[in-house]
Amino acid sequence: VSRWSQEKGMPVHFTCLEISPDAVRIAREKIARNTGLQIELKQEDVFTHNPVEPYDCAVASMCFHHFDDDKIVALMKRLRGFVRSSILVNDLLRSPFTVFGATQLTAFSHEGVKHDARLSVRRGFKVCELRNILNRLDGVSVEVRPAWLFRICAIVRFDNLNSLKDQK
Repeated sequence: VSRWSQEKGMPVHFTCLEISPDAVRIAREKIARNTGLQIELKQEDVFTHNPVEPYDCAVASMCFHHFDDDKIVALMKRLRGFVRSSILVNDLLRSPFTVFGATQLTAFSHEGVKHDARLSVRRGFKVCELRNILNRLDGVSVEVRPAWLFRICAIVRFDNLNSLKDQK
């Protein structure tokens, strides 16, 4: 997306939050190999992050399956405090097919990887489950659908574009 936006002459800046020091180290190495990307990586917890300026939109990628329903709602409310328009959610779709796929894809992996993959898929979401969780938020429209390669995608749009002002 960063390269595409540069080619189109559209200024896009990404701020990425990651709490794991190992994941931050790996991400910094990958970003360094791809010079010119407008990506700022911060080792921070989203629940304590306080940006100087609000973000236009946010992406929650592959993290919801680590939280219970109440924590997901709390995260979305927290993000709404500093995100102007919408949040894109990318996570794991739970189905017999995805459990089978995770089992096959990790067949020759370390036991820990196998366990983590299966557990993560079991903690994933059915479309109706994620929709019900996100519909607990007030003043939003929610669209949830299956996505490619064992994923689920949701778009949460704020109905009131002045939501940041309304919350202060």
